[in-house]
Amino acid sequence: MAHNPVLIRAREALEKNWFHCLLADSCEEAVVQAAALIQADSLCSFGGSMSVAQSGIKKLVMERNPVLDPYDPALDEAGRLDVRRRAFACDWYLSGCNAITADGMLVNLDAYGNRVGAIGYGPAHVLIVAGSNKIVPDLAAAEARIRTHAAPANNKRLGRKTPCTLTGVCEDCDSPERICNYFQVVRKSSPRGRITVLLVDAELGL
Repeated sequence: MAHNPVLIRAREALEKNWFHCLLADSCEEAVVQAAALIQADSLCSFGGSMSVAQSGIKKLVMERNPVLDPYDPALDEAGRLDVRRRAFACDWYLSGCNAITADGMLVNLDAYGNRVGAIGYGPAHVLIVAGSNKIVPDLAAAEARIRTHAAPANNKRLGRKTPCTLTGVCEDCDSPERICNYFQVVRKSSPRGRITVLLVDAELGL
């Protein structure tokens, strides 16, 4: 079966920008590709990505890999902070992506900076899992997607008391519960190939 042409063009753009890029026609195929990519003894960690969870890849690494899990219910706030810091030394950091531009850039907005920090530097390898719904024409469209969809929807999902949960659009608020604090654009993967983008022909995440 031929791959989705939108994903093929996105892969070409990402590879031009030094990312390693894989295509999967389903979540099941994405799990197979992740299993081949990440060795079973690799230390893994992740942010709060719905895409990584919905694809089945989080379940894969939780069952077979040593994991630094910042969402372990046994951890208190200090413990979660410690795990997020130690994640910078892991072999593989798994994350979703708020938007991927058609010319091959990754765009993310983060609450605490640990996710965008790990994507940019620290872990030996990064795996970005993204559905076809995350591909947008350009940076302006990426920011618009985040402001009018991803950020309000994630605030609502997390039960945050922010204006956007009522208005449906980012108000650039001063709420202590806001999650829109660190904005990152990754134009190229440096070193080349450190970041792998696994594009899945499915709607994943928000």
